[in-house]
Amino acid sequence: MLKKICLILLGCLALFFVGYRLTESPPTWMDEGIIIQSARSVAQNGVFGLPEAPGQFVTGSFLTTGYPVVYPIALVFKLAGVGLFQARLVMAAYILLLLVLVYFLALKINGNNWFSLTTLALLVTFAPLYGQGRNVLGEVPGIFFMLVSIWCWYWLADRPSKWLASLAGVSLGLALVTKPTFLPLLPAGILTIALFIYRRQLSWAQSIWTMIGAIIPLIIFYFAQLSSESFAQILAFYSNPHAVSLVEIIKANIYRLTTELESVYCLLLLLVWWSSLVGRWYLKQSVKSAEIGAALASSFLMLAYLQTVGYYRYFLAPEILGLIYLPSSLKWWCEQFSSLIVRRVMLIGLFILIVFQFNQSVFYSWVAKHYASQRAASLTTYFKQPEHQQTYFLYQAPVAATFLGNKDYYQYLLITPKVIIGGEWQNNPPADVSVVLPQDLDLNNLAWAEDYETVDLVDQFRILEPKY
Repeated sequence: MLKKICLILLGCLALFFVGYRLTESPPTWMDEGIIIQSARSVAQNGVFGLPEAPGQFVTGSFLTTGYPVVYPIALVFKLAGVGLFQARLVMAAYILLLLVLVYFLALKINGNNWFSLTTLALLVTFAPLYGQGRNVLGEVPGIFFMLVSIWCWYWLADRPSKWLASLAGVSLGLALVTKPTFLPLLPAGILTIALFIYRRQLSWAQSIWTMIGAIIPLIIFYFAQLSSESFAQILAFYSNPHAVSLVEIIKANIYRLTTELESVYCLLLLLVWWSSLVGRWYLKQSVKSAEIGAALASSFLMLAYLQTVGYYRYFLAPEILGLIYLPSSLKWWCEQFSSLIVRRVMLIGLFILIVFQFNQSVFYSWVAKHYASQRAASLTTYFKQPEHQQTYFLYQAPVAATFLGNKDYYQYLLITPKVIIGGEWQNNPPADVSVVLPQDLDLNNLAWAEDYETVDLVDQFRILEPKY
């Protein structure tokens, strides 16, 4: 009975963290605006891409968030209209599904005991899950599909079937196409399949079903996003989308992993887990194939993180895996000492960690700090007014598109040095159209700005109108 009460309380807490002030916190920002624009284009125009002018779209091949995020949001837009609330409802659903899946995965790892509830509590109180998950981004959906695949591997070890094998492959494929940061799951998945075959937990025929399942989402991804570009163009972009020096960025990320609190926390979680795996292997104890597959996934993801621009959300997936396996790993370490004191210290430590994470989520997290934000309300109110129902030119302001009453607009957007939307408008805005641009943009650096005057300031944006 006590476990059920705790489970209900954790469920209520998760609903609060997921839903409270959903549209305001975190404040909507550039990446979210870009993804919502692509979903809006799919819903209203049937085009997977970004608009640069009314009726003109740039291919979606350079959008780094794929259809597993964009299509569900586009469907909601079709059914309930375009808006930030509608888009974030999809993200809220992904978070809740992930938490449900974490609990069932914990049951497979730990059994029906307090360690499974502890695993769920660690995830429910984990602030980055909401900081990166409530925004329309690809990280949490990608992690969800990754965990579905891992859950299938646990079941496959006990009950091999072509349906479970296919589901493991489909979910792996969906994770791969959600964001490029999940591409390292491909070699991890191949090695996991090889391990299952080696241990005779998967037949060659079932492994083929897994590969077919993984290929299907990739084929859909190609036709949805990539078919208009050459392979060389796509490879050049995805290999280094931000056009940075890889040597310098790897050095910076190694330094970050050893000095910044969030990075160090992630690394410590993984080291506890990985060391327990090495210890079990050294002592010739049984290690489930699915856990080895999960460890391979976390290892490849962390190695790939080193060549990214270093945003914390890029190691969210291995960090969540570290949290999921933390209770079982600590339990194993305690068993090696056969000491009641060590076991009690471990239990107290887990309790303190959950309390600490809860405190962070409620008072100090990125989400908590922005509960009082009014950005979405201000922008919605402004652009709903009849006199503001017009065609705008969005200059480096993709967020504003979410709130426009008119689906037609012009746009200049520098996403990365390699990806520029509406480059023709950068120095020559469309005639007789009001401009929306960030307030912190220095107008003195825009030669054309002298022909415009500021008529409104709305949250982070400045509204300009032609003087003549």
